[in-house]
Amino acid sequence: MVAVSAPLPLKSQKMPSYGSHPLLGALPELEKDQLGALTRAVEQHGDVVRLASHLKSLVVVRNPADVQHILVDNNRNYSKNTRGYEMLRMLLGNGLVTSEGDFWLRQRRIAQPAFHKERIAAFASVMTRAAEDTLARWQAPMAAGQDVDVAAEMMRLTLTVVGQTLLSVDLSGDSDEVGRALTVALEYTNYRITHLFSAPRFIPTRANREFAHAVKVLDGVVLDVIKQRRQGEQKMDLVSMFMHARDDVTGGAMDDQQLRDEVMTMFLAGHETTAMALTWTLYLLTQHPEVEARVRAELAEVLGERTPVLEDLRRLPYLERVLKEAIRLYPPAWIMGRYALHDDVVGGYTVPRGSYVFISPYLTHRHPGLWKDPERFDPDRFLPERMEGMPKYAYFPFSAGQRKCIGDGFAMMEAELVLATLLPRVRFAISPNARVELEPLVTLRPKHGMKMLLTPTNGEVAQRVPTVSTSSSEQSLAAAARAGGCPFHAMLGR
Repeated sequence: MVAVSAPLPLKSQKMPSYGSHPLLGALPELEKDQLGALTRAVEQHGDVVRLASHLKSLVVVRNPADVQHILVDNNRNYSKNTRGYEMLRMLLGNGLVTSEGDFWLRQRRIAQPAFHKERIAAFASVMTRAAEDTLARWQAPMAAGQDVDVAAEMMRLTLTVVGQTLLSVDLSGDSDEVGRALTVALEYTNYRITHLFSAPRFIPTRANREFAHAVKVLDGVVLDVIKQRRQGEQKMDLVSMFMHARDDVTGGAMDDQQLRDEVMTMFLAGHETTAMALTWTLYLLTQHPEVEARVRAELAEVLGERTPVLEDLRRLPYLERVLKEAIRLYPPAWIMGRYALHDDVVGGYTVPRGSYVFISPYLTHRHPGLWKDPERFDPDRFLPERMEGMPKYAYFPFSAGQRKCIGDGFAMMEAELVLATLLPRVRFAISPNARVELEPLVTLRPKHGMKMLLTPTNGEVAQRVPTVSTSSSEQSLAAAARAGGCPFHAMLGR
């Protein structure tokens, strides 16, 4: 295995550089295929590498010790003053994901109690009910042998959960204006991040007008719910918890604007990321029937034919390992960017002030010096005895340090309960017409959706499911990740 070096804080050397274009360096490759370019850069040059560019100083970091240095030990030197976060602020305002400094710390202290285990436990039934509603909706395409876009279905499911747990609002209907507005807002934000030369927002293009309308719709719903709660309406949802929470230090509470920004943040963080985690988990199970059989056996032993409840999760350790391994290979939040406020030394190399530093769970999670056979789907690598001795930040799908995702427990609980509800009742198989290709946007999406054929586990229409094509195998997807991608935001930082 490749040795993983610790950072060298007292001396620096010339950083290796990736990118061959005589004028633009690595930028043409990044425009064409960011994920492949970043992968090749670390494979050829190691854990700290400069992406050649005359426009900006761009640095990619893969070593867990350096990840810790940037996100934890010296995090005050690395701000979120990047293009990606600037674009996210259009929608999220100054919420937990986008805010910084003392304001962020105050908001974190206020919001933290809402995510205590006892609080989020009350939402378990919302999650399983959303999964059961999804199963009911699948009955018609299953009976007809029609394929289903599981990625879109998981987005719809998690949107239902986030609407009910945040605001006690049903966002599941196709005709629901709020659901459409959230979709428009997220797609617009994705587009602005991935396209450097978009029209300024004050120009009334169709996209700009649709985004402005979407934000108006979302603000109207959120602010109306806040008004209702202020007038005394009681609900057991996150916005109510945020409203009644107080800063342990100052005793302060969130005002309406802060509440709005945190609700929008939770819409993004609690919707698309969990949907992608579920999508990639189901995909990997279609490619590994031995893992699928084992997780189904565990579910049958623990649940029988009943719907799971929260207390069941502690008795489903293999299901948890399956989910963790899927998120290792395909972390929804696959890259994070920071801006260096001062000169620093990372991994023995000087990182100049003004550099954009990229940390990618996708790259670290596939580090051959950390993970044996890193491209292989092996849930048992998360057995305690096999994880013993691993560097702390070899695995960080929810970021790290102070800025670790506040809703990581919520997301894991939701994903496990949804899988435990769906898998005993439905078998999944990749459609022969499916095209599975990575699309690294704000989250790591399947570019063409995830078309699958579904059959009930009672075998009622089992003959309709064809053999899975090897062209859609995990190895093909890994190759596709290196062969193609999409323009992303590396040039100006995420």
